[in-house]
Amino acid sequence: MTDPIRIGHIALSCHEASAWEVARILESHGHDVTFTSAPHEAAFAMLGRGEIDILASAWLPSSHEAYLAPMLHDVDKITVLYEPYCIWGGGGRIMCRKVPWQASRTCCGNRR
Repeated sequence: MTDPIRIGHIALSCHEASAWEVARILESHGHDVTFTSAPHEAAFAMLGRGEIDILASAWLPSSHEAYLAPMLHDVDKITVLYEPYCIWGGGGRIMCRKVPWQASRTCCGNRR
């Protein structure tokens, strides 16, 4: 039996969901997996130190490139999870109440 593949992810629910999907694919090919999460910079540091085998859901090159830069030549970028980019969404009324900049856009009856 081989060691499980250690999947790391940034400690936010969107990255956790991505990690679960990556795990589902690996498990369908017979691999065992374990999970570890950490804040942004710490998750990339864990990858650099070899404490995890995969960091699922790095938003490159935009949001997370700076965290990856110190180890860029030591890791392989495996695949794209979001194409053309990750979409954030939420119910219109909730978004209008909780996200002030969204209320000024087309939502909750506002048509700007």
